[in-house]
Amino acid sequence: MIPIAAGVRSDIKALAGCLEDCMPFKDGHMERINALERIIDAWTEEEKARFEAALRLEHVF
Repeated sequence: MIPIAAGVRSDIKALAGCLEDCMPFKDGHMERINALERIIDAWTEEEKARFEAALRLEHVF
């Protein structure tokens, strides 16, 4: 069995959709996800909203 990310929780709803079904233990993904979390935590609500809008434009749900 290959572990995958499921049930991702995030203030940025579109991010959760992008991370669902990813393989967190492959190619340093867990470290990248943790680094992204630290960056996002420092953002203002406006920056988070802009990032979510960009994700929605780029990612098909």
